Amino acid sequence: MKISDLNINNKTNLSSPFNPKLLFGVRCEGIKPLEKDTISFCGAGKFNSDNMIYAPSEGICRKVVQNAEPARYYLNLLLDQYIGKLKQPAYEAQNPDKYPVAEYKTAIKSASSIREKIVSKYPDIIKNADKVIAPDSIDGVKQNVKDIVRARIVLQEGKPSQTKKVLDAIQEAVNDKKIKITSVENYLPDKNNLLLNTELDDYIYAKDPHLANFAKAANAEYIKDNKKSGYMGIHLNIDLSDNLYSGKFADFNGYCAEIQILGSDVEQLKDIEDLCYKLKANKKSSNKQYSTFNNYFLKHYNKKYENAFESYTYDSYITQRVKPLSKKRSSQLPSLEKLGYDNKLPSTLDFNKLKSVKTICDEEIKVSAEKDAKETPVKTNKLVKECINQLTAKYKK
Repeated sequence: MKISDLNINNKTNLSSPFNPKLLFGVRCEGIKPLEKDTISFCGAGKFNSDNMIYAPSEGICRKVVQNAEPARYYLNLLLDQYIGKLKQPAYEAQNPDKYPVAEYKTAIKSASSIREKIVSKYPDIIKNADKVIAPDSIDGVKQNVKDIVRARIVLQEGKPSQTKKVLDAIQEAVNDKKIKITSVENYLPDKNNLLLNTELDDYIYAKDPHLANFAKAANAEYIKDNKKSGYMGIHLNIDLSDNLYSGKFADFNGYCAEIQILGSDVEQLKDIEDLCYKLKANKKSSNKQYSTFNNYFLKHYNKKYENAFESYTYDSYITQRVKPLSKKRSSQLPSLEKLGYDNKLPSTLDFNKLKSVKTICDEEIKVSAEKDAKETPVKTNKLVKECINQLTAKYKK
């Protein structure tokens, strides 16, 4: 069923008094759509039912998550095959030129994050009602959420020559028809705010012509986006459809994924900044074990700090990016004092303090997950297991 079949005007105001149950079966309150999407690899879904507009049922989203496991497994196999050879071996001395990859990992969005993503995209879904399937079904959710499956390739230094090796390896997978890249997003810091008036070329992961040519060779759209936050990374949106997903495995088809490519130091800040961004947009984590971080941040942050905190975030991203290039590696994040914000923001909003609070939450989540795994082992769907076994036989060397 398409949204247009429901006879809803594409220009419908979100505050209009029509019955939302006709759409997705869930009634929620209004929310300001997010300016950016975030993908978390730290285990925290970001869903606050008090702020939702409309969303597919939790049951549909859980089924989407369960059926995504073969696609995630397939993506992991591809990374093992094409990116694994570029990963720094633990038994060898650090050599970023030979082994530009520090690590790579895959994940699946939580059911609550999928529901939240649908809500944040709701205005666009209504606007394109004639082109998309209403997200009140498994197929509708998969069509409207393109990053249910996601991967992150973390670079040791991320010099253009090193990043090129990673992109060349991915291009090899494209040439072998293992994946199809639909778009290449090049996230760069806003040029107007560069720290210390340095040149953007000092920080980029890949030269613009090379990245544009990479997208062209993959027959993918190239998108260049200057980020006010200062974040920089390369995001590849890919189609994971595979000819194995037919017949009884058809439900595992139709998934898309996002591959993030970013530096290890930038990653340290990104996972914290994502949580802060969501909280500033009135989106609390659905994971109750992150309530400590939520409560801490909201207690110390208020609107009067908005501009200063945005500037601090921007300068912190640039500083993190410089670390591996200047060989000044440190587990410490840029402090308020170091960047000159100690007289503009309270010490409680220093990223190092926020990191320590998040670390406590991460440990609690880890312990809880291990306990749950022992007490209630996850039963893998038989069809999912069978599909994974066939993927292993077909692709794993």
